[in-house]
Amino acid sequence: MVIRERYLKLIRPFYDQELIKVLIGIRRSGKSVILKQIIDELKENNVDDNHIIYINFEDYDYEEYTDPKKLNNYVKKRIIDDKKYYIFFDEIQNVDKWEKVVNSLRATRNTSIFITGSNSDLLSSDLATLFTGRTYKIEIFPFSYNEYMSYYNYENTDETFDKYVLEGGFSGSYLYKNLDEKYKYISDVYKTLIVRDITQRYHIQNIPLLDSISDFLIDNISKLTSYRSLTDTLNSNKNNVSDKTVGTYMKYLCDAYAFYKIRRYD
Repeated sequence: MVIRERYLKLIRPFYDQELIKVLIGIRRSGKSVILKQIIDELKENNVDDNHIIYINFEDYDYEEYTDPKKLNNYVKKRIIDDKKYYIFFDEIQNVDKWEKVVNSLRATRNTSIFITGSNSDLLSSDLATLFTGRTYKIEIFPFSYNEYMSYYNYENTDETFDKYVLEGGFSGSYLYKNLDEKYKYISDVYKTLIVRDITQRYHIQNIPLLDSISDFLIDNISKLTSYRSLTDTLNSNKNNVSDKTVGTYMKYLCDAYAFYKIRRYD
């Protein structure tokens, strides 16, 4: 396992703070692994196991706790003294009205809370509204080149850099030996992101348009792109869309970490 020190050093100063630590980033970027690495560090620092509460809401064993009242009662029953409790909620979006549970635990118990979830439910604007400045947000990205080399124990060479450019930073794809299988894994992650993190949240009906915008942006990475120019390109192919719609869809893609906007400052 690669210890993701670049993120852990950002989070360590907040281990004991009441701010809600929110790990966000594209799917399969390693948010759950970082939670477990934080837990390992807490145990190494002599935090009692009974004061660490970890729930993965994609684990069927915890399905009943997707009910907010049951979750609230379960956690509060686990808290039996006044010492600090470290609470880890993985994939919190599976809990209905989860923000009320988190706010209640933060306000009424001596807790340090860490959460991860789908980007569609943990957008910065939403967090600001829900928790009014009581969050510390950490953006998690797929493996960097250095992490890629650490995973494979590679030396820094032109060959390894070329391999990284071809294979990317999604460590889940490293389990596959064939490059086509690696690409299929990455494609599946991307399709899941489009379907679950964007179309469901925003109730998008014109999915072919979203696909067309996504394909165009992929084909034109690093090139100057404006809402108007992209709209003109789409309409030249017999689409009938407005630049406002295109701009909105592009924002959705960026919010889900499918793309990153780099502004011009010249």
